[in-house]
Order: sequence, then C-alpha cells, then structure tokens
Amino acid sequence: EENQFLFRWDYFDQANDFVKNRVGWYMVKLEDPSRATEVARAIDAISENSDHETKTQTEQAFNQAMVKQFADIGLIVTAIMAAVFFTLLLLTGNTMAQAVRERIPELAVLKTIGFSNGSVLWLVLGE
Repeated sequence: EENQFLFRWDYFDQANDFVKNRVGWYMVKLEDPSRATEVARAIDAISENSDHETKTQTEQAFNQAMVKQFADIGLIVTAIMAAVFFTLLLLTGNTMAQAVRERIPELAVLKTIGFSNGSVLWLVLGE
C-alpha cells in the first residue's frame, strides 16, 4: 500500500521559520474507538520523561483547546454587553436631562402653584 501525504514535508519544513525539523502534532485514526484511552496512554508512554513529551487527546478536545487559545468567548460577550448597557445608560440619562432642561419653565409653574419637590420629581421620572 502506497503512503499518501497531505503535503511535501521538506517544502513545509524549509518554509517554517518557527520550529525547524520538528513535528507539531500527529493525527491517528483508530479502527476501534473504544480503545482510544488505551492507545492514547501507549502513545504518551513512548515519550514519557523525555524532553518532548506528547499530550494525546481527542479531536474534540483539541478543537476546544484551539478555540480557548484564541479568546475567552464568554468574557468577550460579557464585555460587549457591559459596554452596550453603559452606552444605553448614558443615552437615557442625556435624553432625560435634555427633557428636563426644555421643561424648566413648566416645572417652575408647577412649583409656583404649590407642587412639592417630590411630586415634580415623580412627574419628571414618569415621563
């Protein structure tokens, strides 16, 4: 049976300035997935106590680790939501302040005819 390669290793290694003459990861396809833990332990045992120990994991675990390297999605979403909420608070406060500024003469009339500070405040907040 002839080996089929995804790409030419010699070309890749020549262009790779980060790590020369090293393999970053191997993919192993199992005939019997129920033996995955046993095979993973056997692979890790080969390089145990060496300078370059391996860490065998499933494809799903590998993909999750890759996503975590890029960013903490939960933190980013929380930060964006906090920024949006803060912006909405500023816009609401500005709109309320503008509405009160425009109605100062009307509020003065209410105070003149006997409305208390609390009742005027509730009218403004209710608006």
